[in-house]
Amino acid sequence: MAADVMDLIVHSAGRDHELRLAMEDLQMDRWRAAQLLLRSTGTNWALRTSRSQTLAVGAAKSHAIEAWREEEPGSVSALMMWARVLTQGALYAFRDGVRGEKLRRAAYVADQACRATASAWPEDPVPGVCFLALAQTDVDQSWPHSRLNWFVHRDDFCRQGRGQC
Repeated sequence: MAADVMDLIVHSAGRDHELRLAMEDLQMDRWRAAQLLLRSTGTNWALRTSRSQTLAVGAAKSHAIEAWREEEPGSVSALMMWARVLTQGALYAFRDGVRGEKLRRAAYVADQACRATASAWPEDPVPGVCFLALAQTDVDQSWPHSRLNWFVHRDDFCRQGRGQC
């Protein structure tokens, strides 16, 4: 193999060393590295969005984000990560074939966390990304409060005074 050929990186963090360390900590139910990573990311929205998604996938089966949110209830990053983890959980349930009330409940709880996050820091695009991801779980799109219907018909809902705009 030639010396100038890049090694294949098989990790969801890719070449982002700080993200890799934060993910390893989350898998051990520790959240401080994720907190520091998101703090250093600041308002670099593209980086915050991609890092938080990767962290959420890594944290979906741990309790680290829940512990962070409980310890720092005023932290917008903890709140955002809680919304991300709940969204990821709802997506996992949907992909595993969960339907009916159980899926609606998981999506509703994630939706409420996303709304709280959007209210806490309106400039952050992550809640909007989570709303779009949750639209995948709308198996009954005829339901008037469907997230997908809300996005598609947002202007109509706003003009009629239905829903938050």
